[in-house]
Amino acid sequence: MSISSEEFDLLQYPKTTSTYPSTIPTQITDFKTLEQTVHALHYFVSINWFDDFDDFGLKTDDTESQTRIHAIENLILDGEYVSSHIKHPELFQQVFEIFKNPENSIETTPSLLWWKLRAILIYHNLLMQNSYAGETLKSLTLNTINEFFGHIDEDHVSKSMKIQFFLESSQALLMVYEYKHADLFFEEAKKVIGVLGRKVIGVLGKKTKFQVEFSAQLVVTACNYWVDQWL
Repeated sequence: MSISSEEFDLLQYPKTTSTYPSTIPTQITDFKTLEQTVHALHYFVSINWFDDFDDFGLKTDDTESQTRIHAIENLILDGEYVSSHIKHPELFQQVFEIFKNPENSIETTPSLLWWKLRAILIYHNLLMQNSYAGETLKSLTLNTINEFFGHIDEDHVSKSMKIQFFLESSQALLMVYEYKHADLFFEEAKKVIGVLGRKVIGVLGKKTKFQVEFSAQLVVTACNYWVDQWL
């Protein structure tokens, strides 16, 4: 079982629709249903983090207000709430439930495990400030990483994809307080890159488009086997 070229293209160059998804499958059975789910996820990210589209999802009529409240309640894990300011929480709820569906066809589309991991990372960013990742979220994270690890370790998988997987997994493990495992995955990413060493330095810069003034930033520089200089 291996990841198809179509799935690799979707991982590297996903297309984002500019309108609210009209159709979202209930489970992933083939590449088409995976693609529909990924497009819905990217639309959600676009309207919540980048304001790419003129759709704020904060409706005022009673029916849609109830839809928002119901979705936010259904996104509670281990008693922890997501932010009430999310645009179209019902969309993320649908996508999250799809990726967690045990009847999904992993044999047909193994990369859905990676998209599931990305949905988990997005979920962490939707949680209220100072929220605690409980056992449900921890188990979901660990099981997803372990299940997908066997696919990413194949010889035909490019170095760039392996690096991305190890780094994203390291970040997800940090969010569920698995610090030793997070460090191990970061070390695996370094091995694939060929890092000889790394340094942490401070610089002035801007993290987002909303920053007006420069502020102190922490930057990691690395030296690899092929380019004998710090990058």
